[in-house]
This record gives sequence, structure tokens and C-alpha cells, in this order.
Amino acid sequence: AFRARTATTGGPNPNGAPPLAREHPNAMGQTSTKKSSSEEGGEAPAPAAPAPSATSAATSPAARSGAGDDQFTIDEALAVYAALKAAAAEEGFQTLLRRAESAHPKRGEKGHPHQQAFTVQFHGLLLHIFRRVLPQKPWCLQPGWQGFRQLLSRTAVVSEDARLAQAREDFNRLLGLPRLTVLKPPPEEPVVVHLPDGSGAIQEPSGQLIADADGDLAHEFWEEGRGGQLRRTLPAEN
Repeated sequence: AFRARTATTGGPNPNGAPPLAREHPNAMGQTSTKKSSSEEGGEAPAPAAPAPSATSAATSPAARSGAGDDQFTIDEALAVYAALKAAAAEEGFQTLLRRAESAHPKRGEKGHPHQQAFTVQFHGLLLHIFRRVLPQKPWCLQPGWQGFRQLLSRTAVVSEDARLAQAREDFNRLLGLPRLTVLKPPPEEPVVVHLPDGSGAIQEPSGQLIADADGDLAHEFWEEGRGGQLRRTLPAEN
């Protein structure tokens, strides 16, 4: 659709009449007239201020990482990495790390079976640290690799600070990695993780054991009826 537009002729009408308005039909065949603000005795409105550049906003560290508003300050980020470094420096962790490295001497050869096997074991050791450290107060991140993803996201704004870069390098050194290595979470957390230090949590079944007529102990018993359907046998029925 076309927008109606008007313009006034320059100079007075020869007959002494006020300036004529030039009419332009719109898409519906109607016409409209409007005088400029200068003719009505007012001043032309000031030009609108230019909109902020979208390019500069998109190139900030937070925008590049998709970070939200709950960003860590540099002091908070350094505190998290200090706790991670303390956990990695523990004698027990270092012993297990050296043992894993000794068991996979060809882990640095691309495509060698040692590379994948060591990566799985290394991720298991890191998982233990992340489960211990990241849920702690005051940062209260999720345990495991999910918490490490949160850490990366919430340190996006301060990620280029020299002090944080040094903290990451120190953490890499304790992990036996090149100092400029960028730790990345695995695509998905494995269902089963080998933990040589025996730190895996074992979920104990809830409820009290009951005995059936034969003296067998279990949390519940099921019987097959005449129609082939299984039914749960309650303790009172034993």
C-alpha cells in the first residue's frame, strides 16, 4: 500500500490565498492534506538519536558465549578455580593421575587405543573433582560436567582477565596438560565411569528386608498367578 504524502508549494499564491497543499492519492483513492510544522508556527522535531550498534553488543564476551545476567565477578571466578586447584593438588588425585598416565604411555599418539582409554579415565578423575567442588557454597553449581558447563558460562564476562587465564593455566599444569589447553566437557556424561579411587556413590535400596515362607529375604516378592499375571505378595500374606 502507498502512504499519502503532502507537500506545500513555495511562495504565496498570486491571488493572495494561503499556500496550496499538493494532494496525493493513497492506495484507496483517498487524498489527505497536511501542512508542515513550520507553517503551523512550530519547530521541526529534533532528529532521533541513533540506535546503539548491534555489532558492538554482539561482540562482547557475554554475547559471544550466550551468558546470562548471573555472571561471576573476577573474585568469585578465582575462588572457584582456587578450590579446583586445591582438589587437583591433593596427593590422592595426583597418585591416580600418574597411575593412569603410566598405564597409557601412547596416549599422545592420535588414533591409538591408549588415547581413548586414557581420555575416559581422565574424565572420570575430573568428574570426581567437579562433583566435590562445584556444588560447594557460595557458588553452588551443579555437580559434575553440568556444573563445569555452568562455570564456563558464568565466567564468560571475565574470561579474558589475565588473573583468570593464569588460574586456568595453573589448573592445567596440575592435570598434566599443556598450559593453554582449553578443557571442554564431553558431549554427554557417560552412563558408567571408571573411578580408580573408589569414590563412586552406591545407592542403597530403601525399605526393610522381609522374609517369605521359605526364609528368603527381599524388599518385595512377586508371584505368578494361574492366568500368568504377576502379582505382588505383601508381607502379611507370607
